[in-house]
Amino acid sequence: MGSDAEDQIEAYQAISVALVQAVILTYMLLAALLGSYLYPFTIMLTLPLGFVGAVVSMSIFGMTINIFSLLALIMLIGIVVNDAILLLAQTHIFRQRGMPIKEALLKACPLKLRTIIMTNLTIIISMFPQTLGDRGVAVMRATLAGVEIGAIIIQTICTLTIIPVLYMILDRFSVRKYDAEA
Repeated sequence: MGSDAEDQIEAYQAISVALVQAVILTYMLLAALLGSYLYPFTIMLTLPLGFVGAVVSMSIFGMTINIFSLLALIMLIGIVVNDAILLLAQTHIFRQRGMPIKEALLKACPLKLRTIIMTNLTIIISMFPQTLGDRGVAVMRATLAGVEIGAIIIQTICTLTIIPVLYMILDRFSVRKYDAEA
């Protein structure tokens, strides 16, 4: 039993390191692609929102934190930032065309709403059958799917409401200003 406990602790540590590395690498990639340190930070603010959804989902489905729920959190990093990237990339396009920030957000949000909802609804619907397992390997898949579903639902709602507001607030600290606002 002692050996199993040690193996489990090592596995949790390895997953935790992988989770931290995924967050850091995602931020570095976004910073390189966007040419800014501030806008990737705004996008990365969707991660805590997704993690809150994961915790809520685990409590609703009666799940515990295990290797599979931690693996789901690692997968979640790639899925969750996608919505904010879509939304803020379109906002950047409108701002480069000379629109003020508020107008760019008001035009980008409805434009990307359908894409965001269709993508997330597809993920949720495709993972739902996995949550129905109650024996053997199906329990492991149920944990992974349950965490993903809850996180995506909460994150989608928060991305469409909170991220545009945070973007406007954090834009005040941006060094890079667009011509229309200068």
